[in-house]
Amino acid sequence: ATPLFLVRHSRCAWFATGSPVFNLFRRDALEACGGFACLKQAVVDDLEIGFHIKRMGYPVGVAFAGESIGHRMYRGARQTVQGFGKTTFPTIRKTPWILPLYFALAVVVSFLPYYGFIQGLCAGRIDVPAMASLALMHACFAGIAWRYGEPWYITFLNPLRELGWLWIFARSYVLYRRSGLVWRGRHYAPSA
Repeated sequence: ATPLFLVRHSRCAWFATGSPVFNLFRRDALEACGGFACLKQAVVDDLEIGFHIKRMGYPVGVAFAGESIGHRMYRGARQTVQGFGKTTFPTIRKTPWILPLYFALAVVVSFLPYYGFIQGLCAGRIDVPAMASLALMHACFAGIAWRYGEPWYITFLNPLRELGWLWIFARSYVLYRRSGLVWRGRHYAPSA
């Protein structure tokens, strides 16, 4: 995830974002980017416009809308995998090194604490670093679940959620390597 503090307070164009639900930008910022023509080859146009605006020296920020805006991006597992696969495709295409980094981080952050905890229990002891990591992880996800009105049990589903993300990333990478991506009737080649 993009660090939102750096999106607003860093001049580095790498730290930009957009929203699939709703974006506001000034007319002069859009014109400085060349208008909507700058999005001609964009697969993820909401994110791309944020990068273009930031590259032109304009600030980019994110606001939490709470209950003011409601939106369901995808319905069902198939749409979710295709939709988020489309979103990860441009990232993998432009920075392929991010895939092994993401897999390594997922193992360390999402799975290693569970492994340490279970291994400790099997050895008849409590692994304090693993317990602290799990407590912090679950506290973060509990805060997110509370903030977005998700059910409480989602807090404990992180390993499954992470496996889903790993599958989406891997699938997007395979599409990138083999044939590119088809989205909204257009084909985006790996080199595009």
